[in-house]
Order: sequence, then structure tokens, then C-alpha cells
Amino acid sequence: MLSRLIISLLIINFCSCSTPKSEKKYVVVDSFSQIVYETNDKNEAFDRAEKLTLFGRVFASKPDYFVLEANK
Repeated sequence: MLSRLIISLLIINFCSCSTPKSEKKYVVVDSFSQIVYETNDKNEAFDRAEKLTLFGRVFASKPDYFVLEANK
């Protein structure tokens, strides 16, 4: 009984430790190379850049936004 518990805990520990952590960082920048937003989620970065760009189309003075990928 105790050995099953230990084996189960070791398997859970191994599985949780073996998942790779995201080392990539995504930044949203404007056309003046100013960082507007930082995140580890690629989809979130692209969504934020799209929303900011669409918002900028309402106001002509707002620049376009781009997503850059960088390592930590």
C-alpha cells in the first residue's frame, strides 16, 4: 500500500517537473519601438497588438503595433 503511494507520488512529481517552461517572451511594440505590452503567451500578444492597431485606426495619430519574440 505504501509503495503504491510512493510510486504514484513519484510519477506525479516526474510529470509535473518534466513539462517545459516557456522561455520565450513576446512584446508588443509600436512603430516608434516603444514596448507597450509584455507577455509569455503568443496568442495574447497578437490579440493585444490587433486590438491596439484597430483602436489606432479610429485615431489617426495612433501608430501600428507589432509583436516581437525574444528569449528571456
